Amino acid sequence: MNGKPDKTFENLNWSSFVTPCVSLSFLLSIGPAYANRADRLAGMDIDRSALRQLRLENRADRLQNRAERLENRVRSNPSITIPQPILPITAPQDNLAPMIHVRGGGHVNRDANINRRNESKTWQITETGKVRNVNAAVELNFGSNERSIQLGQELFGSADSVTLSVGNGEKTFSAGSRVTAAEYASIIQVLGGDGQSLQIDNSGRASGGQLSLDSLTNGSSMNVSGLVIPEAIKVVGNFSNRSDFNLKGDLVNNGAIYALSNKPGADKASIAVRNLTNNAGGLISSVTDSSMFPEYDNLQSSVDLKLRADDSLVNKGEISSSGNLTLSAKTVSNLSGSHSVASISA
Repeated sequence: MNGKPDKTFENLNWSSFVTPCVSLSFLLSIGPAYANRADRLAGMDIDRSALRQLRLENRADRLQNRAERLENRVRSNPSITIPQPILPITAPQDNLAPMIHVRGGGHVNRDANINRRNESKTWQITETGKVRNVNAAVELNFGSNERSIQLGQELFGSADSVTLSVGNGEKTFSAGSRVTAAEYASIIQVLGGDGQSLQIDNSGRASGGQLSLDSLTNGSSMNVSGLVIPEAIKVVGNFSNRSDFNLKGDLVNNGAIYALSNKPGADKASIAVRNLTNNAGGLISSVTDSSMFPEYDNLQSSVDLKLRADDSLVNKGEISSSGNLTLSAKTVSNLSGSHSVASISA
């Protein structure tokens, strides 16, 4: 009709015509959109019952929206009368009342999603809204106050809870607690018997102290999809037992990263990431001595340092090695700023 009333339709019985057309239009149009939506949801880490309910609610919402739009369009034409309004369409309801709801950007209601997880596991909500098991990958921004990680009972083993120094007091965490990246790393340290070495402010951010790379590893790889080290934080990697640490994602350093070895003959350290950014004031180095790390005996005086990035390696701070130094990436940049000098030395 090109948006104009068609006089030949004025005498039609719309009560018998509109409803079949609406139904047919729904069936023809819902297929591709619903399939695409289902494909995207299937790629998320959502349990089957949640996915089924999401599909039902999504289909009902689409049908209802189409019905309302068509009803408004028909009502705006003065030559057309509709005996009965198009009835609202609702999704079948069951005992999954607090179910996940799809938002405008296709994300999932993050609180509902994480709360329905297996409580024995530890989960994280990523910036994109996806919920995943931290054993698969975890994003650690130690300068963030976002409580994106929910602790599971398996993390605590036989312990009921862990108490950390946070701000000017103490805070106790147990299964079900929501924590920041700094709190999560400190809890792992305490449960591992090392004690808390990170200083945490009242908001949950790391404000000082030291962290071992070993506490974040599982085998030879770090299950980390992103690592951000803020100023005043020292991260130490002991390469005595293996020569490499592999991060699954990006490394952004604003603090200090030290690669060391206290085993004779173990004199190589390699850090591999997707993208590496060492910002102004940041340090990545294998230059160490016993006065810096008295807790380590027999520190090796010379350790070769290799930094490898799959895509880009950007240095705005200092990179140094007590042995040989190798930088490898598709693009390597050494950028000095107006108030800082970038340096690379061996």
